[in-house]
Amino acid sequence: MVFDQHIDLTFESLEADDLFFKPLCIEAFDSLLLVCDPTEQGLYALYNLNTNKIVCKGGIKGSGPNDLIATCIVDKINNDCFQVVDVSNRKILFFNVTNIMKTKDFVPYDNIPFNLVGDAGKAMQVLYQADDSVYVGLGTTDEGKYLVYNRDTCKYWGTYPEKEKVQIDPYWVHQGVCHIDRERKLILYHSPFGLYYELLSLDGDKLIPLFTEFFSHSYREAGNECIITDETSCGINHAEITKDGVFLLFSGRTMKDSPKMFFYCRKILFVGLNGEHKIEYQLDRDIAMMAIDESRRKIYVISVNPETFELELGFYKY
Repeated sequence: MVFDQHIDLTFESLEADDLFFKPLCIEAFDSLLLVCDPTEQGLYALYNLNTNKIVCKGGIKGSGPNDLIATCIVDKINNDCFQVVDVSNRKILFFNVTNIMKTKDFVPYDNIPFNLVGDAGKAMQVLYQADDSVYVGLGTTDEGKYLVYNRDTCKYWGTYPEKEKVQIDPYWVHQGVCHIDRERKLILYHSPFGLYYELLSLDGDKLIPLFTEFFSHSYREAGNECIITDETSCGINHAEITKDGVFLLFSGRTMKDSPKMFFYCRKILFVGLNGEHKIEYQLDRDIAMMAIDESRRKIYVISVNPETFELELGFYKY
């Protein structure tokens, strides 16, 4: 990947008053930073960027309608709401940040089970709400890569790259994460090891591809799955859509050379909404996740402190 502009960024700490144990993601909401960080105090924490204090923690583990079992994907809906895709319990939880600040409790205002798609959606693995009536999920290659659900209608679209090359389903190589931008009606997808990413627009219940970028990788067939080899470089492990383009957190490390650190990144790539390579940001330390604050022109990150090796909350100005 060639970028004409290269910029070095310097990490600045936020001096959080409480350490984060194993944060899964972060999202920025004006003066607040949401950290999904399963601990004994709860599943989520809201951090005030003005006071450098955690203002509340919460969220319940369990199998109830408002609870979270285990694996989840957090996706910002707008500047006041976010959705949590509960992969294990097959449901979506919806939270309002203003309500959380008022009640000091993480209680979802709505939850939607995956089984709303019925038998036609049996191949669907995860589901995101794209707008009030349209949902986008990821399916297997037998049906299609994407599932689009709208008012009791399921449509499948697209295939995974290895579909014509292997005898088994390549779903496990490429089933990844979507990021929904409701305001711009955009969907950004990247595969689990960042082997490729693509930007799509949503027109009603139709997905329209805008651009796709692939990275070289190797794999083998084992049992009923495709397995990525340890010589494959980890590519994009997180991404954010903004009004001017897409920020991509890039690793480039292999599991063979960096078995414990291949997921961590020292580069953030910025590409236009048409796929144009614009800026490569070089970071001065390893980070695992990010959240973009366009108004303050800051990239909030969870970083590894190079001296203590503990996770640290901070930001880069861009």
